[in-house]
Amino acid sequence: MDSMNIIIQTGNVGRIDPGITMNGKQVANFSIAKDFGGKRLWLEIKAWEKVAEEVYDKVSIGDLILIKGHYGSDYSDDPKPVIIADSVQVLLTKELWNSSLVKNHTNNNIKKLKNKFS
Repeated sequence: MDSMNIIIQTGNVGRIDPGITMNGKQVANFSIAKDFGGKRLWLEIKAWEKVAEEVYDKVSIGDLILIKGHYGSDYSDDPKPVIIADSVQVLLTKELWNSSLVKNHTNNNIKKLKNKFS
């Protein structure tokens, strides 16, 4: 991997599509949502073998995850770039996020930051 081609992103999982290639390699295609000024952008992620297994075992739709990886291609007819995940970590599960304790704490911190920089 090129040392200048490093991606670190966080986002909420939107979909997870499991798969196995023709030569038997396990692959996970999934997306995460990023919000930029009220607009939502979906990033396409691809994970291979052990990382794909981790995605299947630990990640659910709606979870907030951290991805470390690099830009690559999915080698299909669509030349759209994808992020190839080298590691995936669940930061916050959907269930925990939906608990009022976490939401209230997070919203209070966001309000404090907005007031500080306004």
